[in-house]
Amino acid sequence: MSASRQRWFRLAYSAVIFIAIGFIYGWSLFSTPFSQEFGWDAATLSLTFSILMCSFCIGGIIGARLMTRLTPRIAQMISAALICAGFLGALLVSADKPWILYGTYGVLGGMGVGMSYTIVMGSTVPWFSDRTGLASGIMLMCYSCSTMILGSLASFMFSAVGWRETFVCFAAVIFVILAIGAFVIRRPTGAEINEIATQSAPLATSNNIGASKTSARHLSGKPRKFRAGFVHDYTTKQMLHHPAFYVYGLWMLCLGSCELGITGHANQIALSTGVGILAAIMFVSLLSVSNGVGRLIVGTIFDLINPVITMILIASFHCLGILILAMALITGSDVLLLIGIVCFGIGMSGVPVMGSGFAAKYFGPTHYANNLAILNLVIIPSALLGPQITSLFLMSTGGYLGALLVFFCISLIAIVFVLILRRIR
Repeated sequence: MSASRQRWFRLAYSAVIFIAIGFIYGWSLFSTPFSQEFGWDAATLSLTFSILMCSFCIGGIIGARLMTRLTPRIAQMISAALICAGFLGALLVSADKPWILYGTYGVLGGMGVGMSYTIVMGSTVPWFSDRTGLASGIMLMCYSCSTMILGSLASFMFSAVGWRETFVCFAAVIFVILAIGAFVIRRPTGAEINEIATQSAPLATSNNIGASKTSARHLSGKPRKFRAGFVHDYTTKQMLHHPAFYVYGLWMLCLGSCELGITGHANQIALSTGVGILAAIMFVSLLSVSNGVGRLIVGTIFDLINPVITMILIASFHCLGILILAMALITGSDVLLLIGIVCFGIGMSGVPVMGSGFAAKYFGPTHYANNLAILNLVIIPSALLGPQITSLFLMSTGGYLGALLVFFCISLIAIVFVLILRRIR
């Protein structure tokens, strides 16, 4: 099989893996049986999600290290074992021992997902130096839509066979999918990158041709210097000394804080506009759909235009969506709520796609997995800052309007950071 055909096959299976590990964002659905059986409050359950996200970031770094020091295959098998252990270990939970859930589903499961995310992304994206945005967009769309697929399946199985049996089934199926993926997913060789670059050259723009040739030279051990004097293939240490890393990190922190501050209360925000419970659930589902489809759209746009312009568009959709949501709260308009959710969902979709593309375009393919894992650490302060802002205004004013206005201003600040990044670049 030619390298050009291989990469699409590997991308297709990578998308399957991302559906399997996307359960991490469906905790609100997976937590239902624990609330019903043990009577745990929202604070106890939300702590599990916080631990899950922090472990995800740590697991990304560990996965990048393991795939470098060992092989992606071994690293992927370890991630499969951790996720399986996370689900099975949760079976030992009792009403007076929530810490078991924190340590199993939270720590082991989160680390396993973080490892697999970085390993698969780090192994698959280098096959698509000419279509980085499209490849990452497809995977991340599946990752986002996983919440609907696995969440709906889990809810059905909870009522049909019980949550313990459901967790066993999920552990077995996810382990098999990831274990098979360990033999399917791998990084391309220098010869394969050269073949892909040669075949895609007639269809690519001049910028993408340069990117393809650059990637091929780097993976074959021949780095190329650009006119700016930088080697377009940074180690993690070099990346940490580059100002573009920190400016991008601030952009990601701004938008990530807005996203985590709003999505955690999306159902309550919808109810605050006056819609019914069923309508609020529909609007939250629409947010997930917009987020998933938007990832593919943003990924395609990323390949066609300058990354800096893509970042401005992403931040602009955040601003527009948040502003319309604020107007929906003031007027109680269902139409404005619908438009605001769609705009904000598309804006949300751009941040993870931009992260995977930014790491490849700015810092090169050779150390891509390590660099991407470090970039994703911004999720931790975002997860702390965004929900804290929402909670602060909710307690002081009893509503979400103040928080939305603050998030609107933060999104505007993100655009400023893009303009700074453009001058650095």
